[in-house]
Amino acid sequence: LGQVVLPYVKGIGMRIHQVRYQKKYKGAREAAGTYDEDDESTVPQTAREFRQAKAAEDKRRNPARKAISMMRLRDKDHILTTARKPKLLEDDEDGSVSPEVSRYVIVYEETLTLRCSDMQLSDVIAVYLWNYKSIVTTSSRNKPLG
Repeated sequence: LGQVVLPYVKGIGMRIHQVRYQKKYKGAREAAGTYDEDDESTVPQTAREFRQAKAAEDKRRNPARKAISMMRLRDKDHILTTARKPKLLEDDEDGSVSPEVSRYVIVYEETLTLRCSDMQLSDVIAVYLWNYKSIVTTSSRNKPLG
């Protein structure tokens, strides 16, 4: 039949099942009940340090909602998934991961479809992970997480 050359594409789609990522937190494990009482350097000494450690642990256990965007760099228009809350995966007891690193999974089960009448094969398509709160604001200074 011969070669078929497509000089343009009408659209591109991507199916997202789940996203796994890890994030490093400083001092999050020193909240109430999670510090090592034998090691005096990790125990919060003042009420302020205790509140800060507890807030850091709450932030680690309850991260902000995330959304994925796909965009054609030439157009700067984002196609977004719905915002989902990440689930904290259980911490490893074997110590294979640093205690400051937390692992998360986000289940989307969505398909993003970017359609354009003039899309070229050489066009760059970018996929970003966003904090949902930062992408819904109108500021142009917001940066994606990854």
